[in-house]
Amino acid sequence: MDSSHPPLNQEALAIAANEMNDSDFDDLDLTDLNDNTGPPPIDIAFEAVNRIEEVMGQRLGIAKAREGMVDQMKNITEETRNTFTDRIIRTLDGFLEEKKETITTIRREAKEKIGTTSKSADWQSSILRMARRFKKKVKTVKQKIRKLDRVSRKKRQKKAQVYKAKQYVYNLANCQLTDDQYIVLGKGLKFIPMPKKCNIGRTVMADFNEFARKLRCRFHFGNTESRGMHPFRQKSFYEPTPACFELENYLDLTKFELSNLDLRNNYYNFTKEQQLGLRSLKNMQDIIFSKSDKGGAIVISKKTHYIKEGLRQLNSIHYTEIQEPNLLLIKNNVQTQISKMFDNGEIDGITLDFLRGSSKEGPRLGRLFLLPKLHKLSELVIQGIKKQTMTVNELPPCRPIISQCNSVTERVSKFIDYFLIPIVKRQNSYIRDSGDFINKIENLRPDRDCLLVSFDCTSMYTNMEFNELIHSVGRAYNSAVKRRLSDKIT
Repeated sequence: MDSSHPPLNQEALAIAANEMNDSDFDDLDLTDLNDNTGPPPIDIAFEAVNRIEEVMGQRLGIAKAREGMVDQMKNITEETRNTFTDRIIRTLDGFLEEKKETITTIRREAKEKIGTTSKSADWQSSILRMARRFKKKVKTVKQKIRKLDRVSRKKRQKKAQVYKAKQYVYNLANCQLTDDQYIVLGKGLKFIPMPKKCNIGRTVMADFNEFARKLRCRFHFGNTESRGMHPFRQKSFYEPTPACFELENYLDLTKFELSNLDLRNNYYNFTKEQQLGLRSLKNMQDIIFSKSDKGGAIVISKKTHYIKEGLRQLNSIHYTEIQEPNLLLIKNNVQTQISKMFDNGEIDGITLDFLRGSSKEGPRLGRLFLLPKLHKLSELVIQGIKKQTMTVNELPPCRPIISQCNSVTERVSKFIDYFLIPIVKRQNSYIRDSGDFINKIENLRPDRDCLLVSFDCTSMYTNMEFNELIHSVGRAYNSAVKRRLSDKIT
């Protein structure tokens, strides 16, 4: 044994003889190696380190790498032992990427020489324990990194959802909303949250039973669509008798397969935070959420401002206040006129049943709601509302809409629409939408001195005279090709 070599600590030997394939040595914990009694063969370890440094010197272009390493090892002290070991670790970390095969060979040779010496089993077991602990630590760190990545990705997604939702939500009430509340409003007023208690299996079987009923009706009565459906035919709940063997066998097999499906409800379209946001929005009693007149945006307004705008429109010449509306009297008058039409042969029995409706339906008043016209506001005001730097003391002009759902005149209105809509579409002034308008003006070839002029009428429908409307509709109906029920039925 050459006594000229200085004593080498066990950390340097671990660098030359460890069995790990990972090159991340910065977090390596070698404290367990200091507990071994008796130094390993110094000559063998020093030879391995010398060979490593020789290859490193060739790769890095250092002319006297080996001599410098020997001098450092001679001058090493107990206080600087850890610092020197860290330097070797950092050097190996960068070098292993380029000379992996050479370093692996050197370490294998060093291990074979060390394995022949005394107490080599304890040394190797300590190295293996260190490697297992290091790999476990790396695995834990990777799990933490993946968890942080998931959290960061969710934060980025939520931030994008909030930004997108704020583009369609106009907070005229200037109330403070959370990010989850903005996300809920951004989904739209027609979005349906999935209930927590939803029996999907029962719903699927109910849909299947309705499907089977329609198939049996088609088998017994054939294809009625070719003969034409009555326009005012009401939904039938007729339960036909069983059909042929083939059809019933198909329905039984399909029902059996559906019953074996795993239909557990494990998906909710709202997170827990969004559910809390929805609940808090429902508890806001002084706030009104409505849709804008154009653009499909969501408008948040104060209830006092909303009622003030509604009363302003109702206190005009277009509306008359009724102290006590007698809905039963109105319903009886409508039913009397319907019976007269049936007695005179103007409507058939199916239309009579449609116009009368169900006896369970009680008389109900119409509902007035308002659609704020945000497009009437200036761009400066809209930007101030989005940034919440401007306070709005009243609603912009709103479009009044009266909902007649389940009212005493709802079915009569559907009956009249069936005959008037085809006549309206045949008028020369009829424009379905903006796309239809573009298609019509594309074919025009106006003169050079021609000007295109547009007009905007304030409250156009409410300002129309009722008697003039009746006269215009009657004239258009009499001059058009009348659409009769018999033409649709035959």
